[in-house]
Amino acid sequence: MIRKILLVLGLLSQYCAAVQQPIPDNLSQFFNNPELCTAVKQCFVMPEQVYKSLQKIFIQPQNKDLVRKIRQYSRTDLKNPEYQAGLIKEIEAKGFTIIKIKSTVVLSHPDLSGYFIKLLLKKESRPFQCVSRIPHWIRAKQMQDKHNLDNIALPKHKYYFYIGENPSSPQLCDEDYIVIAQVLPLDDLHNHAHHLHALTTEQKQQVVIMICAGIRDICTTNLQFTPDGKVAFIDTEQANSNPSEIFFEKNRKARVRSISKSLEQFNALLGEDFITEDQLVNTINRYLQE
Repeated sequence: MIRKILLVLGLLSQYCAAVQQPIPDNLSQFFNNPELCTAVKQCFVMPEQVYKSLQKIFIQPQNKDLVRKIRQYSRTDLKNPEYQAGLIKEIEAKGFTIIKIKSTVVLSHPDLSGYFIKLLLKKESRPFQCVSRIPHWIRAKQMQDKHNLDNIALPKHKYYFYIGENPSSPQLCDEDYIVIAQVLPLDDLHNHAHHLHALTTEQKQQVVIMICAGIRDICTTNLQFTPDGKVAFIDTEQANSNPSEIFFEKNRKARVRSISKSLEQFNALLGEDFITEDQLVNTINRYLQE
């Protein structure tokens, strides 16, 4: 009996073990809200097994070189079919599976079951684009909990993984960190129109709250559905239109502009004015206070 108890405790300790990633020196300058800053810091701590899997992948020199090579490309470069074919071939030759290749490259790897690896192409003017995914995801989860949004699905976990060259002085930027996101089960995109048509007024309102919380770029590939019909948000990075100096939309004017654009995108996706121009300002002001 005692041996069984010790075995269970041993398994639990392995499951609960965690690894602390380097915390950026510049973290506090980005977040005025201490609660949000604390929540972001927690995302530099990841389960030991996830960490070991990532170490196994990125300790290999050819995979480190692959990350550097991906960051040499821009979105414009990849419009060249020859460049894109060459990059895809190299990524797949290293054992990765490509989930998405646009401004952000999303990969999976057999050594990292249940998670996606997200990193940005070269964007010198936007050094915070990919790392912005986590604070927006946190804010969305906080809003989901506060308003009991049971028709919304978000990835359960997201982590920062350090890949920089100077761990004694890390900076919160895409050069030093990549984002690791737990896979969210999604229904086939062929069923997207059916799910969209079946949305109730309550579900649509919950999407509006998520947009006000920080979800951006509302399109078919970013607003998807789980097999049981929940609205799934898999992309939580800040809007590409944000100026480089505005990280996490601390500027209220930038947030209002981004929210307004995203609500218009949602209307277009629905094919109706769910949020009218008269309602737009009141809706934004209501949820920006939270």
